Amino acid sequence: EQTPQGWRACLRIFGDGSLLLSSASGEVQVWQSGEVRGGQVRFSAHGWSDFCPLREASLCQMP
Repeated sequence: EQTPQGWRACLRIFGDGSLLLSSASGEVQVWQSGEVRGGQVRFSAHGWSDFCPLREASLCQMP
C-alpha cells in the first residue's frame, strides 16, 4: 500500500504460520517477523530489522 510518506508494506504469511512484514520507502527497507497464532498476528518482540531475517533472501523482496 502506498501512503503519502512514500512507504509501502507487504505482509507475507507462510504455510507453517510464520510471517514476515516488509516495509520500504525509497532505498530503505525493514522487516519484522512473527507468527499467526489463534487466528491473530503476533510480531516478534525483537522489533524491526534492517536486514532480511530469512535464509531465503528472495522471500524478503517486496512484490
